[in-house]
Amino acid sequence: MQPFEVYYDDLVRVAAFLVDHHPVFPSFAYRFDTADGSEVFSGDTDPNTNGNLQRLANGADIWSMRSSTGLGSIKSSGHLSQEARWMR
Repeated sequence: MQPFEVYYDDLVRVAAFLVDHHPVFPSFAYRFDTADGSEVFSGDTDPNTNGNLQRLANGADIWSMRSSTGLGSIKSSGHLSQEARWMR
């Protein structure tokens, strides 16, 4: 899936795409582009985004991610494991 535009004006362009946050659907990540730079924000997502999150964040100045995990390496669907939170 390619990012799609959700808002545009003279100051900012906002694009989004779906992320896997099972069982919550739909869940989105967003990219904000301005003349001063760009930021990508995503909440919890499974690490297998089929490259969508990477495409959205490519070339961004800031990538912010809010995520929750279980204890240790416990993994639940739609959430990153402790190890995957630090993926590059």
